[in-house]
Amino acid sequence: MKSWRCTNLLIALACAPALLAADWFPLETGNQWVYRGKSGSRVEPLVLRVGDSREVNGHTYYHLEGSPNGSYWLRRDGDRVLEWKESSGDEAVWYDFSKEVGVTYPTARPSTIGVATITSLGASVETPAGSFSKGIALSFGDVRVGNFGGSLTVAEVFADGVGMVTQDLSTSDGTNPKYELVYARIGSATVIKGPENGIQLSINEDKTWARVYADDQQDAAQFLRLYDESGKETWTWSNQQKWFNVCTGNPKYCGTPPDATVALPSLKPGSYVLVAEHGASRVTLPFTVQ
Repeated sequence: MKSWRCTNLLIALACAPALLAADWFPLETGNQWVYRGKSGSRVEPLVLRVGDSREVNGHTYYHLEGSPNGSYWLRRDGDRVLEWKESSGDEAVWYDFSKEVGVTYPTARPSTIGVATITSLGASVETPAGSFSKGIALSFGDVRVGNFGGSLTVAEVFADGVGMVTQDLSTSDGTNPKYELVYARIGSATVIKGPENGIQLSINEDKTWARVYADDQQDAAQFLRLYDESGKETWTWSNQQKWFNVCTGNPKYCGTPPDATVALPSLKPGSYVLVAEHGASRVTLPFTVQ
């Protein structure tokens, strides 16, 4: 039995642990993970996806896309995740989940100081996508040399059959964001967040309108933001703009927030992430236009 559970689903696609592969970093074309960034300042969502595969020297590598540092060719080798470096043809270890707690090993994982340590084989975390237990937690350290001006990954937690569920960064500006899993599509199974802090977001089948509902903070600023598959913000809506088709049977909310339907712009085929913000609350909904 898998060691994770799903929260209340916003989109009831699937929540079947038996369908998930028994590994710490599922690599299969079409897999996708969406993370919410938490910090003292606004942080853009992180969207990772597995693209095409290719055969090299008898091994199948998968193209990991969406990382701020670039894209990479990865494969599983038992409990290890290896990167194939296209420029040199060499392989390098990203993760070795077979190590015991406290063991430090060299890693080629980008945005680290080059070493990783397993800190727990029974990590439990709460994320918007659900509760995860018996996870593997890793630390990458935080040593800065010279005039460092970027960010370092200092810690991650992985759940069996799901992949990375949290990631902690250390940044030169002191914001130090923490990313938490909001949504994951792993093969035919989907882990997705439900209502959070009283805010809900849905989208119609034709991808022409979105509905947002908030049950508190009625006077708070409200935004919808749309990101394309590259992570670029392509459209923004605020509650200072016109609402339409909002009368839901409660006269208190007819024509005004917090319960409303908003027209989306015309969208080209591709993958998108729609983010709703209402005061301090935030909800994320990935979707695809065919």
